[in-house]
Amino acid sequence: MSSSHYTHVLSRHYRTVTIFAAVGLLAAAIAVFSQPLRYGASVRILIIQRSTLGLDPYTAVKSAERIADNLAQIVLTDNFYLKTVKQDSSIDQARFPTDPTARRKTWRKTVRTSLVSGTGLLAVTALSEDKDQAVRIAQAIADVLSVSGKEYIGGDMDVKIVDTPLPSQYPIAPNIPLGLGLGLGIGLLAGMFYVIWINETGRVESR
Repeated sequence: MSSSHYTHVLSRHYRTVTIFAAVGLLAAAIAVFSQPLRYGASVRILIIQRSTLGLDPYTAVKSAERIADNLAQIVLTDNFYLKTVKQDSSIDQARFPTDPTARRKTWRKTVRTSLVSGTGLLAVTALSEDKDQAVRIAQAIADVLSVSGKEYIGGDMDVKIVDTPLPSQYPIAPNIPLGLGLGLGIGLLAGMFYVIWINETGRVESR
C-alpha cells in the first residue's frame, strides 16, 4: 500500500488515534505524578593524577579519567552509603530501609553520577524530596571522596571539590516532560497501528 493510502486511513479515523493518544497521556500522567517529586543537588569533583617521572600530562589526564570512572561506581555502593551518612549525621536515614538489599536499591535511586569525557571531572547529583537533604547528601559524598578517595583507588592523586552543591530550583525527578511525551508518543503510535490493522483486516475479510 502507498503512503497516501495510510494517510487517508488515518485521517478518516483521527478520532480513534486521538483517543489512544489521550489514554497514553493520561496513563503517563498517573505514572509520573504518583511518584514523589524530588529536587537535585549537584557537586563536581576533580580527580588529579599527580605527575610522576615518565608520566606525560596526557597520560595523567587519562589515568585521572579512569579513576573518576571507578569512583563513580564506588559512590553507588552500600559501603560508600555508610560512610556518607556517618560523615553527616543530619542526613535523614529513615528514608533508607534497614534491609541491605532494599537500602542499596534506594541509595542507587538517590545518587546519580556522570563523568565529563576526556577529563577527571566527576559530577554527583543527590536526589531528595527536601532540597536541604539533597544538598547535605551531595556535600557528604564530596567530603568522603576528598578524605577517603585514596582508600578505594590508591595511588598518588588529589580529589578537589570544584563546585559546591547547588540545589535545583524545580524538581528534576521524575522527568515530567519526558514521561508525558513518551506516554503521548506511545499512545499515538498504538492508535495508528490499531487503525491500520483494523482497516487491513477488514479489507482481507471482505474479499
